[in-house]
Amino acid sequence: MSRSFKKAKGTSIKRYIEAIKVEKGIKSIMENEESVTDVAYDVRHKSPGTFSNTFKKQTALTPKKYKQTSSYAYQFLNKWIKKKSIILHYANFTETANSFSIRIKYPDGYKPKITCMGFFREAMPKGEPVAGVASSDILEFTIENIPNGKYYLFMCEIMEDFSLLPALLMKAFAKRLKFTIRKKFY
Repeated sequence: MSRSFKKAKGTSIKRYIEAIKVEKGIKSIMENEESVTDVAYDVRHKSPGTFSNTFKKQTALTPKKYKQTSSYAYQFLNKWIKKKSIILHYANFTETANSFSIRIKYPDGYKPKITCMGFFREAMPKGEPVAGVASSDILEFTIENIPNGKYYLFMCEIMEDFSLLPALLMKAFAKRLKFTIRKKFY
């Protein structure tokens, strides 16, 4: 069963459950004034310590630091994006010939908030992407200099309350695309 699950989801059952617990923890941390201890038990962790360790492994921040920096990050993104620009991010910038173009289409009348897209090495995104972009009004762009490797594409939308909304509102809703970036030979 675990092999079938890993083949279908791209990750182990354990890591999948951990990611769900962290996602629920993030929602609870951002929406409520509960302590980290209460959140840990609410999302069914055995102890606040294991929750904090798992949380940090997934997000690169402790739960407390995550809450402190999220408000600042959202304000920063909003100010930057109001300039009608995009924010590009690279974990380790390397000049390559690899690029990926994307066009995001929302339903008519829908006004997106902050749309984020990132390339992750694992099916369950954790930490920062290898390469990524954040945008609001610009919904067609190309990310250049993507390092060689196998990646999963993850897209979401950050709402004002810091909740995440999967950005692909169609049949591919919330699916991660697996692909390989290889060096081009000309």
